[in-house]
Amino acid sequence: MTAGRIGPEQFGRAVGARVTRTQDPAGALCIVGADVLDVSGAGLILMSRGRSMGCIGFSDSATEVVEQLEYTLGEGPCLDACRTKSPVGEPHLDRTDVRWPAFAPAAVAVAVRAAFGFPLLVGGICIGALNLYQHEPGRLTADQFANALVVADVATRTGSTPASRI
Repeated sequence: MTAGRIGPEQFGRAVGARVTRTQDPAGALCIVGADVLDVSGAGLILMSRGRSMGCIGFSDSATEVVEQLEYTLGEGPCLDACRTKSPVGEPHLDRTDVRWPAFAPAAVAVAVRAAFGFPLLVGGICIGALNLYQHEPGRLTADQFANALVVADVATRTGSTPASRI
C-alpha cells in the first residue's frame, strides 16, 4: 500500500514494473491497483452501449468470481458507475437495504462485504469501470477514493481498456 495520494505517473510506473511477458497490462493494473488502494480486489470491466462486455482484468481469483456475478446478474457497481458516469459504492453489502438486491447477497456469499465502481470515461462516453471490493464492510477513505480516481484515469488512458475492443 502507498501511504497518501498517488499521481498518474507514479501509478503508471508501478504498473509498468509489474507487467511481464506472462502478465497482461489489465491484470497488472488491477493487482497494483488493489495493492495501492489497500482493497481486497480490483477488476476492470468493458462496456459498450450500456452493456457489459465482460471482465478484462482482475487482481485475484476471488475478484474474477465477483466480476462474473455482476456480469451474470446484470447489476452491480460497474453497471451503475457507467450508467451514472459517477463513482458509486455500497459499503455494507450485508445489509438488506442495498442498491443491488441480486448482486449483494451473491457477493456476500463469496466474502465480499463492500463494492465500489469508478467509470472509465472517454469524453462523455463510459467505456467500462474499475471495480473495487473489500472483504470487510466500510467506506473508502478520502485517500483511497482520490487514488481510485487516478487508477481509473490511468486505466482509461493506457490502452488497458482500448476503445477498439468495444
